[in-house]
Amino acid sequence: MASAAAVADRFRMISGNTLTPLQLIKLTYIAHGWSFPLRGDGLVRDRVEAWQYGPVFPDLYHKLKAFRSDAVTIPIHHSDELGPFEAAHVEEVYKVYGGFSGGQLSTMTHRDGTPWDIAWKRGRNSQITDEMIAEHYRRIHAERNGDPI
Repeated sequence: MASAAAVADRFRMISGNTLTPLQLIKLTYIAHGWSFPLRGDGLVRDRVEAWQYGPVFPDLYHKLKAFRSDAVTIPIHHSDELGPFEAAHVEEVYKVYGGFSGGQLSTMTHRDGTPWDIAWKRGRNSQITDEMIAEHYRRIHAERNGDPI
């Protein structure tokens, strides 16, 4: 598994430095979630928490917060932890979700019944476990009759 910063930095590079911190955080979460049904394991090793505007990797948030709502245009991680299969997964997720705004991505991860919703009801900044994320994305995958993302 890679760090959230390594995954977010891959998204930054694929986009040509056009993504905001909110987009990078949400895309990283979505890639992590889809990794369970499509790759059989998680993508990110970092803790995920339920914050007011959806799921957040706290360490990644703190690396990106200075950009506020501006595009992240410089590297946020200085080593390439992603192997070829992980990098390909990130690219596939970007093809599907990369055109959405940060607000749209936040809405997707913020719905009733999502891992964020379950953790948020337990308390602000509660951990969203990999088990919760895996179950949610496996269910979505099964509902879509096994079609890829």
